[in-house]
Amino acid sequence: MNSKIIMLVATFLLILSAAQISMPGADALTISSVDVSPEQIIPGGTAEITLNLENNFDRTLSDIEVYLDFSSEKVPIAPYGSGAEMSIEEIKSDKSKTLIFSVIALSDAKPGVYKIPVMIKYTDNGTEVKKSSLISLSINSNPMLYITAEDSILIKGQGNTLSIKIVNNGLSDVKLLTIKLNEVIGINMLSQSEVYIGELSSDNFDSAEFKIFVSENAPGLLNMPVELRYRDAANNELKETKNLEINAYSKEEAISLGLIKRNNSLGIAITIAVLVIAFIIYGRIRKKRRQKAARQV
Repeated sequence: MNSKIIMLVATFLLILSAAQISMPGADALTISSVDVSPEQIIPGGTAEITLNLENNFDRTLSDIEVYLDFSSEKVPIAPYGSGAEMSIEEIKSDKSKTLIFSVIALSDAKPGVYKIPVMIKYTDNGTEVKKSSLISLSINSNPMLYITAEDSILIKGQGNTLSIKIVNNGLSDVKLLTIKLNEVIGINMLSQSEVYIGELSSDNFDSAEFKIFVSENAPGLLNMPVELRYRDAANNELKETKNLEINAYSKEEAISLGLIKRNNSLGIAITIAVLVIAFIIYGRIRKKRRQKAARQV
């Protein structure tokens, strides 16, 4: 009795297995791997998408068509140099084949991760099968920040205001931007050494001001390390240090070069005092003359 039950179960499993093998299925053909080169596409840049298609069935699949759907207005990517659709005559059982698509990111594309629908159609044992999948493409570009001293004249032996201009010359925005003025021999900070800027969009600039004291023995050319910390459009935390070269002058040098005007307040004060004294003396002399003239009359 037990042997009959076992035979019936085995027969049922065999029939079920055969039915599953002969049934056309959506999982027969799969995208086993996706490679994008370069991994991040810059706006206006090109890339190659390599799709590896694998036949997981025990029979040959034929008339294979693969289509990348770029029709959505939200996807700033288009085919480049070739179409968005490719075909393969057949893929034998347990074999794979590769398709390479060339794409370009639109020049005004915003950095981000974009999902691309992949439509696959093939024939399995005389039956047409359709399936869809998704791949992701990343658009991003490294920010390009540079700094300059903004109309700052540094005079030795006194406090100065140093204004640093930060320009984003790259194609992507930065956020959470912080600028820090690192220690330099001959420079003492009179204010906080770190200033928070926040967001700095592409093709834009901002400024940060620092109050500093330049000592008398500071060199004439200061090489000041400026640290920039920020996050890019992909939320990657980045840090870079740039050197800011700026001249420091003695007061006499600055006056001789016409950078500052000589302070004439003392001379003006002396001139005013002399005029006041002269006016007083003149008044007294005039008064005495009037008195003398009155007595003679």
